[in-house]
Amino acid sequence: MRPLDILLAVFMLISGTANTLIGSKQDKLGFEHPAVQTWSMFVGEFLCLFVFWIVSWYQRRNTTGYHQIQQEPATPGGGKSFPFYIFLLPASCDMTATTLMFFGLLLTYPSTYQILRGTLVVFTGILSRIFLKRPLRVYHIIGMVVITIGAGIVGVASVVYGDKTLPAKNPILGAILVIVAQVVAAVQMVLEEKLIGKYDVPPLPQAQRLAATKATQTPYTRPKLYRNLSIP
Repeated sequence: MRPLDILLAVFMLISGTANTLIGSKQDKLGFEHPAVQTWSMFVGEFLCLFVFWIVSWYQRRNTTGYHQIQQEPATPGGGKSFPFYIFLLPASCDMTATTLMFFGLLLTYPSTYQILRGTLVVFTGILSRIFLKRPLRVYHIIGMVVITIGAGIVGVASVVYGDKTLPAKNPILGAILVIVAQVVAAVQMVLEEKLIGKYDVPPLPQAQRLAATKATQTPYTRPKLYRNLSIP
């Protein structure tokens, strides 16, 4: 594993934990608006699109020589363009899952919320086996069983024992919402593999255009359809 991969994994862990703690702190301060929290987070992700545009412009500006670029049709796996609507279903799933998780965080303990998010691995593995026909090896099944047992222990402990000094509003309902959110997030991953995986979409524009699609969806409106876009 490269040092950059380790750095990105550590940064993802730190930022994910910070996201949970900040969301929980907002709830404790009285800002109990999960849908607004979700929308504002995706607007922040959308701003990264400007960074991509700047990087793309800089790369084009510093390209030397003249090259005749043959425009290829939008074919799966090798095309230069892709239909923008393929982002709508994954983006809608992501927004739904994130909103449910913020509602769950509002009702349960942050530690329980963070542990239950690990069940995403279990649901993704099951759905991948059913719809993508991906084989589950022994170590996959063992990992899924361990995660299920751990999440079950934490969920039961939060309901039975809880925190007497800072009691949660409804730990059972909160845990259920977080688990349902992981099911929706697993559906999102399978859709991305099934739909977006067929097109030549680099990871950075893919993530940012997903964020752009989600940012245009308010918590109270349906998503809009967009025309096809070409990758710069």
